[in-house]
Amino acid sequence: MPEGIDSVMFTSSGSEANYLAGMLARNYTKNWPIVTLKNAYHGHVGSQHLSSMNNWNFDFPKLGGVETAPFPDTYRGPFAQEDAAARYAEGIKETIDFNTSGKIALMMIEPIQGAGGQYSHPEGYIPKAMEHCHAAGGLYLSDEVQTGFGRTGTHYWGCDLKGIKPDIISMAKSIGNGLPLAAVASSKKVMDSLTGKTTFITYSANHLAVAAGREVIKIIDDEGLQQNAHERGLQFKSGFEHI
Repeated sequence: MPEGIDSVMFTSSGSEANYLAGMLARNYTKNWPIVTLKNAYHGHVGSQHLSSMNNWNFDFPKLGGVETAPFPDTYRGPFAQEDAAARYAEGIKETIDFNTSGKIALMMIEPIQGAGGQYSHPEGYIPKAMEHCHAAGGLYLSDEVQTGFGRTGTHYWGCDLKGIKPDIISMAKSIGNGLPLAAVASSKKVMDSLTGKTTFITYSANHLAVAAGREVIKIIDDEGLQQNAHERGLQFKSGFEHI
């Protein structure tokens, strides 16, 4: 795990993991607003308020306290490539300045947007966004549901690929290889903010799912799946360059 992340709490799905992360951040910071990006996906049903995609949203009000910042689109966006990171990060600051009291609990960003279309953020964007997040008293969550466990090839976590150290990581899908297993990881200090509180999810950390999770991690290492992802990525890149 990245430096400073030393405690894990299991859930049954990524949606539950991100909902739990919001609870942790709000308890720890004593702030309420959560900032996500437009075109981002962080869960469904109980976590639907964290997602900003019309095909995952129903026609009833979302829960309050979640503000969306501009999506850093380097393909159709208005900013030149060399300016995109700073200008889109400024959108985070403007969201905090104009949509909140100036204090936030959490900022959620996928290292590479998944359900929104496989977008990689401009270089330097997340570190700059984190500066605005931390200045407002918030924690940064790296949503690794689709980028974790070596799927980027060169790094085990998407945040490592971006060279950042998040305050919280959420993970799911690959961790259980089809079994209902997900997790939130953070520092013990943040996790202890829920000490004495009753957490949720009846089947979280059940023995069958956790055993599968341990085996998944072992197979990723033993069978070189991260290296295979890297090689297949280079193969796809080479093929696209010849189109």
